[in-house]
Formats: sequence, structure tokens, C-alpha cells
Amino acid sequence: MSKQKSSTASYAQRWEDLRPTIIDAYLGLNNFDKPKTLSQLELFMKETHSFYAVIHQYQTKFREWGISKRTTKKQKNDMTIVLGKRNREGASTSDVLILMGEDNEVTTRVDKKQMTRYLKGCMRREINTFLAPGVFSRWNLPYLAYKNSLRGVPPNHASPFAGSAPTPEYLNVHSPQAPSPEAGPSATTPTALLIHQKSFRDRSVLLMKGSGIELLSSVNERDRSVLSGWLHDYWIHSFVTAKHWGRGPLEWTASQIAEMTLGGINVDGQSTTKI
Repeated sequence: MSKQKSSTASYAQRWEDLRPTIIDAYLGLNNFDKPKTLSQLELFMKETHSFYAVIHQYQTKFREWGISKRTTKKQKNDMTIVLGKRNREGASTSDVLILMGEDNEVTTRVDKKQMTRYLKGCMRREINTFLAPGVFSRWNLPYLAYKNSLRGVPPNHASPFAGSAPTPEYLNVHSPQAPSPEAGPSATTPTALLIHQKSFRDRSVLLMKGSGIELLSSVNERDRSVLSGWLHDYWIHSFVTAKHWGRGPLEWTASQIAEMTLGGINVDGQSTTKI
């Protein structure tokens, strides 16, 4: 009986001892050029390590260890949100690492084919959203005033959007350095381009639904200022035009509108909104 227990313990210990090799071989990490199928993994471990296990045992262990080749829908959506906020030229899914395992000790890169299929599928689906009443009448405050009104705090305090949509712990996103002027901007990858297209589409839906806070939370701080400033300019233009209808100028210039708002634009069409 003790011999059987010893044998069982020894076999369980071998699983733990060979765990890094099994995971690397299955995912194609470190010294392995490409991932192995379960059948290939079974044969590889038998021939190179004299380790005998069948496919369903590997499947059970991978579930216990939190290891999977498949990128879930939630992971794909989280990556889309995170990368969608990063509008730097040359952005790529290669900048993202997925952490998995019991202690996030295993890192693997994004499967671009899976991401591309997911994004194309999302873009093919129709949007059944109608413009909510009063969407453009809610932007009556410049960005800084609007931001401070949400928290009820003085200026220069932490942004009310600072904690919105944080990067999940299982994603490690590398921020590449900006390209030098001599090198020029890097080309955006096709997958990253799809991510940005989906992000723009999702934000359009939020705008149409009148979800202002969610809309501003979906972009970075600079884009919040620009977006909120533009919508406020639109509100001011509409308000001033309606107020002076039949009495004021037939056409309002950028300079005239800029005088009516802190978030206006100057004569050259550049935003004067400050972050």
C-alpha cells in the first residue's frame, strides 16, 4: 500500500516538475518555435521525458493551471478597450502580453488571427441604436467645468475618469517610445486598425445613446478634452444661433463663437480647450 502511495506521489510530483516544459511546449514559448497540439504534446513528453499521460489528463491539468490557447470574448473586448485608448501611430497588438496561470506567471502574445476574426465579426453586426432625445443639449459646460461638476471638487484635482476602465491585471501593455522625427511614424498594423475602427464605432453608439460619462471614459485624457470641447462648441453655436435668431448675424464665425465659450476654437480652427 505504501509503495502505491509513493508511486502516486511520485507521479504527481513529476507533473509539477515538468509543468514549465509542458506549458511551454503547448503554448510554443521560450525554446519551442510553435505550439503543439495535445496529441503532439502527448507524444513529445513520452519520447523526450519518458512521461506518460493521455490527452484528457493534459486537459484537466491545463484547466487547473489556468492555461488556455483560446482567447476568450471578454479578453478580446478588454484588449480592444485598452488599445482603443492608445491612439499613437504604430500601435500594435504585439504591445500586449496576456498573463495566465495560477499566479500570472505565464506570458503569451495575442493571437492576431483570433483577434482579427473577432473584430471583423463585430464590425459586420448592424447597430440598432437610435439617437436619444437631448443628446447635444447636455454639453453646456466646458470640459474642466464639466469634469469638476462630476466630483464637486475644485480645479486641478484628480480626474473623475481616472479610475474608469482600468487595464485588467491579466494584461501587460507595453507603451513603445514615440518614433524619432528622422525615423518617421511607424505603420499601424491591420489588426490595430480594426481595433480603432471598432472603438470609433462603440463611441458613436455611446454618443447616440446619450451616455456622456461612458463616452468620455472610453478615451484618454487628451481626447476627452478635445471631444468635450467640440461638443460644447456645438452646443454654444446652437444656443447662440437660437438666441439671436432673426436678430443676429446670419452666419456665425469661429471667432464669434470662441468668444462665447472657454472651450472654443480660435480663428485658425484650433481647439483652445486646456487639459
